[in-house]
Amino acid sequence: MNKKTVSLLGALSVILVLLSACNTTSTTEVDLEATANAIAAATMTAEAANAAAIDAAVQATMTAVGPQPTPVAVYELTEEELADLIDQAVTEAIAASEEAAAQTVAATADTTVTEQEATDITYVVVTAGDALDYANELLAYYYSLYDGAAVDEALTSLNEIEAELEAISTNLQDIEDILNQGLDAVNATIDQLNQAAADLSERAGTAQDQAQTWMADFSSAQQAREEALLAMAPDVEAQDRSEMVDLVNGFAGELRKAMDDGVLAYQEKVAIAQSGANARAALEKFGGGLLGEWNLNIESLLGNVARGDLTTLRTGFANFSASLPALESRR
Repeated sequence: MNKKTVSLLGALSVILVLLSACNTTSTTEVDLEATANAIAAATMTAEAANAAAIDAAVQATMTAVGPQPTPVAVYELTEEELADLIDQAVTEAIAASEEAAAQTVAATADTTVTEQEATDITYVVVTAGDALDYANELLAYYYSLYDGAAVDEALTSLNEIEAELEAISTNLQDIEDILNQGLDAVNATIDQLNQAAADLSERAGTAQDQAQTWMADFSSAQQAREEALLAMAPDVEAQDRSEMVDLVNGFAGELRKAMDDGVLAYQEKVAIAQSGANARAALEKFGGGLLGEWNLNIESLLGNVARGDLTTLRTGFANFSASLPALESRR
């Protein structure tokens, strides 16, 4: 039962009591309209007070918990979508860190930190720390996919950003440690708090400069990797049609194995691209135009693999697998 229902029932009960009194007491005149108006006004006042209390409680809870990143199924993202998510998370972490530095500097400007100022700084520092953790989780996932890949602009940029984020995290922890010592200790070490805030602001600025080049470096590196994967030369040559079918089935097996864990790591992409190159060469050698459909399907699947597009790859692979029994008759 909500608060409006309770208030209305209470008002109705009062009215019934008053009406009963009118029936039993002939000498007492009751102004029902005035009474009803008074009840309505009291009810509205009570409801407004309740709503204000609830709103205040909700706001307090939101302030205590802080903003939470929306969960994202990163395993389903293409490489480009993952890069965009990293860019967004890093940008938000830097902005939160800059806000923490700014609030700290503003609070210490008069050489005294009040209890409310200390509370406000703690909140923005913790919020910035949470944003940094989220950004670092995405960076770690990206590294897990491309560990073992040739060093390129994308990985170099991420290494630089990661180093700055680690330094920012240290600055945030320094500020939090000072605040945790209590208000007297904070005001006794105001210069130390100012220095931590200055270091945080400088680090955030450096990280911002590095983040601005991330997407450009990523796009260049991604294109180079895709081109290399799609242009991979075969390293196994089929000697007859039976070996041709085996190579196509081998390509399907590499794809199936890579999709089982829902992750397309770089080394898996390399293995699939190599197997695909072998299968395509065999189809061209023994099938010619008659087997062109399988060749085009493999080319399309390799494009999905190179881009890390698992969602499209699963659909394409299901159709490709359904056509494999027909290829067996070509042995």
